[in-house]
Amino acid sequence: MSKETGYWKEITLKKVTPRWDLSWFVKWISSLFLIASMVMTSSFAHLYPMNLIVASVGTLGWFWVGMLWSDRSLIILNIIATLIYWQGVGLWYINSQ
Repeated sequence: MSKETGYWKEITLKKVTPRWDLSWFVKWISSLFLIASMVMTSSFAHLYPMNLIVASVGTLGWFWVGMLWSDRSLIILNIIATLIYWQGVGLWYINSQ
């Protein structure tokens, strides 16, 4: 929906994602985990592979949100991301032995 106000067009956006339910909390906590893992990766290289573990918590959370919302793109993206992170942790473990 939009309406004209002078030279500017006012656009009203309708929210489609739930607010204050379980998925809302999971998506925000998961996003914080992903941001923390990005900071760990860019600023604290000595925290490897902890950054991958933190990131996989975030992607698992977003996978859960995808399941709650029945959103296949979120499900596929985040399960693949989690597997990639776990592969990195597994390779680190094998190489550290």
